[in-house]
Amino acid sequence: MFQQAVLGLAAVTFVFSVGAILYVKITGTETFVSIKDQREKKLKQNGGSSQIALSKTEFRNFKLIEKYQISSNTYRLIFQLADKNQILGLGLGQCVSVKMNINGKEIMRSYTPVSKLNELGQFELVVKVYPTGVMTPALKDLQVGQNVSVRGPKGNFVYKPEKFKQFIMLAGGSGITPMYQVIQELLANNADTTKITLVYANVGFDDILLKSELDNLAKQHSDRFVLHYVLEKPSGDWVSEGGSVGYITKDIILNNLDNSLIPQTQALLCGPLPMIKAMEGHLESIGFQPADLISKPDHQIYKF
Repeated sequence: MFQQAVLGLAAVTFVFSVGAILYVKITGTETFVSIKDQREKKLKQNGGSSQIALSKTEFRNFKLIEKYQISSNTYRLIFQLADKNQILGLGLGQCVSVKMNINGKEIMRSYTPVSKLNELGQFELVVKVYPTGVMTPALKDLQVGQNVSVRGPKGNFVYKPEKFKQFIMLAGGSGITPMYQVIQELLANNADTTKITLVYANVGFDDILLKSELDNLAKQHSDRFVLHYVLEKPSGDWVSEGGSVGYITKDIILNNLDNSLIPQTQALLCGPLPMIKAMEGHLESIGFQPADLISKPDHQIYKF
């Protein structure tokens, strides 16, 4: 938790929040302020219970209250928190562990919610069902009123405003979920000037997750957010619509970046392992610092 640290007397020029962190820029200095205490104080005044729904040490049950299909193999699942005034309790770029009993075995998988970090009373998962998967078919078959066990948060990603001037996000398939979480939070803060480029790869058009949401964000924030799709097997006149065919290449990355900012750019990767390996090679060949086996928040290449 970051605590307030104000040096001397200064005027606040702007304030915005990212996840559980309030970012304040003050003339002559900058500081991070935790907003957890502020929210907890407000909840106590309103008679609310604990502000954070998640626990790092134990799995807690959350009830499915809504489920709907958004493509041939993808579902949106909305779960209810214990109190309508609670937030789930994730930081930016963090995920949760979901546990289910499947055929007599306890199975755990990690998922990144796509709901906003400060959303009250519920959280939302987008789940792509894989034929050979174990957890995803079970989540698809979950009925409204049934529970899943969730623990968290997980992940060591930390966003520090103005540390990097640009993000290049390279995502494949369901690897879009942590990217979407970061994108919507950063773009919601008008005071944040970080540029974002998302290159999102899928097999076919129907495999693109959260397309309408991403398209709307790109339209609303064209000055900050560049969106480019890559399809392995497109249908129709995909290229004339602005998309690329095949796989993400070095040229696709360079054509969608502000190349002058590469030394001040962080790459965020999420997708199948072969894709991640290929993207590391592309990025290193254009001047990014080599990726480590285990990513740390300040690394130039960060793998979710």
